[in-house]
Amino acid sequence: MTMKNIVQNPALGKVIMAGGHHGAAAMQRLGEKTIPTVVRQWSSLSKAVQQRLLNSPNGKALSNYLK
Repeated sequence: MTMKNIVQNPALGKVIMAGGHHGAAAMQRLGEKTIPTVVRQWSSLSKAVQQRLLNSPNGKALSNYLK
């Protein structure tokens, strides 16, 4: 089982799942109450990782979240 990535933007007081959506949905369907996660602050990610996340299928939602 891989950890799901959660990105935090403290300036906005929000968090967003940046990866692992299908795995998280599967765990919920299986009745799991908790899902292993890694919470990272957006500003702590390298520019390369930020760009990869913004170019991912979820990139538009992530971009909107960061505004």
